[in-house]
Amino acid sequence: MPCALRQVVTYVFSDRHIKRNSLPMLYLASDHRGVVLKRKLATFCAREGIVFEDLGTHTPKPVDYPDYVKKVVARMRKHPRAQGVLICGSGIGMVIAANRYPCIRASVAHTVAEAVRGKREDNTNVLVFAGDTIHAHKAQTILAAWRATLFESVSRRTRRTHKMG
Repeated sequence: MPCALRQVVTYVFSDRHIKRNSLPMLYLASDHRGVVLKRKLATFCAREGIVFEDLGTHTPKPVDYPDYVKKVVARMRKHPRAQGVLICGSGIGMVIAANRYPCIRASVAHTVAEAVRGKREDNTNVLVFAGDTIHAHKAQTILAAWRATLFESVSRRTRRTHKMG
């Protein structure tokens, strides 16, 4: 693990930040173009003690991404604190499909700053990656930072997220 990633992960899961067991369940899903990155993220989650469930797909055989968005959304409806990670080739299809559901606030993140800002300011509960373009180590760093970030529940931000459903 590169030094920078190790430092982020160490901080993210330290007692100074958030205890591991206080983090919500994480549901992972991808289409065929995101399956390789999803496997690497699942390995990362297991190694870091993140409680997660891999909802598929598990092979490179072509599938339709909306089917996997539905799986994540169904689980998240049962567990409102849960979070999701969706991966497709560009991230665009997954984020469009996910944001059709009232309980979902999904964003594509290419950087740690984008992911952290999405969580802090818009209370995102689904993180979407572009499997074709993002390196696994970068995705791991982004995921760790996003999971550790808390929603800044100042009145204007809370008001805005309530308007979205």
